[in-house]
Amino acid sequence: MRAKVSSVVYLPKGEVLERDLSAFDRIDHTFLPNRKKSLAAQLAIVKAVWNADLCVDMTEGDSFSDIYGKSRFYWRTFEKVFVLLCGKKLILGPQTYGPYGSSAVRHLASWVLKRACAVCARDEASARLVESLTGRDVCVSTDIAFSLPADASRLPVKTWKRIGINVSGLLFGGGYTGNDQFGLTVDYRKYLNRLIIWCLDKGMEVWLIPHVVMDSEISNVENDLAVCRLLQGRFPQCHIPDVLDSPMAIKGYLSQMDVLIGGRMHAVIGAFSCGVASIPFAYSKKFGDLFGSLGYHYLIDGRSMTTEDALIATCAMIEGSGKLKESVAACQEKIHERTVRFLEILDGCLREFDHSYEMV
Repeated sequence: MRAKVSSVVYLPKGEVLERDLSAFDRIDHTFLPNRKKSLAAQLAIVKAVWNADLCVDMTEGDSFSDIYGKSRFYWRTFEKVFVLLCGKKLILGPQTYGPYGSSAVRHLASWVLKRACAVCARDEASARLVESLTGRDVCVSTDIAFSLPADASRLPVKTWKRIGINVSGLLFGGGYTGNDQFGLTVDYRKYLNRLIIWCLDKGMEVWLIPHVVMDSEISNVENDLAVCRLLQGRFPQCHIPDVLDSPMAIKGYLSQMDVLIGGRMHAVIGAFSCGVASIPFAYSKKFGDLFGSLGYHYLIDGRSMTTEDALIATCAMIEGSGKLKESVAACQEKIHERTVRFLEILDGCLREFDHSYEMV
């Protein structure tokens, strides 16, 4: 059976994907850019859903929530409602559910959750929330980005320790609102500056690694690369990866760090899945929920620690990174087991179709 797969990808105007999956066996793959202001883009997605047998929605891992604002929640949730109203099977893939800050948001989320043919969470806390809203069983899996392959381009021989700092443009700019949307108690800009200075003073090799890369829209609040370049202008000794044309390329750089400090969940996941000692900078509960569910409890809580305490704790973890690396290694088997759980659910749904199927 050959699958026809369409992936809905959120891309700003002017951005293009440099990599597709057309080389994968048994898959005819198409990327569908989702741009709100483009009627053609929306019609292409509507057509793909209408022709599909099964839709799998992971909501970018953490956007089935109103943490990023109600507008984003309603837009992402409307897509799920449309799938269900079309009579299509909907699998909610491994993701964080909630928080849901208002009764209207909770009711709409619950409506969707009750009607999906399968619900997979990437941590126990999310599963408990879904169960409390719907009374249904939830598969506890983990984030599928743990399974993303990494490109193997090699970096030059390092000095002492190679420190990766995944800079979040979103946190650097104060969130989408620009006024500390996530309620940080840590001054993120001051934290980054002082952390870089400390690492350089120790003779460490510092790499500023973006996760959200937008060359064509430098002012976009999501743009990590713009902030990396800003910091490199301030600290010329720091390095920025040369090749940033795919998630696999970025993961290739992450895999070669001794320690990764990250403000983006999927950047931390990329390093973690390669066995790198990882220090998440948590701006929401999703960090503690996801990594804690795997048995990993090292993180910087940006919503409760002072800037000074966050810096001291980060430096101590870097110096004791051997323990972090051991803990990361101990989590790999559980990651594999939980990934298999989701794949078994997906496989079971696909086996219900005895004809060539389409999947969005």
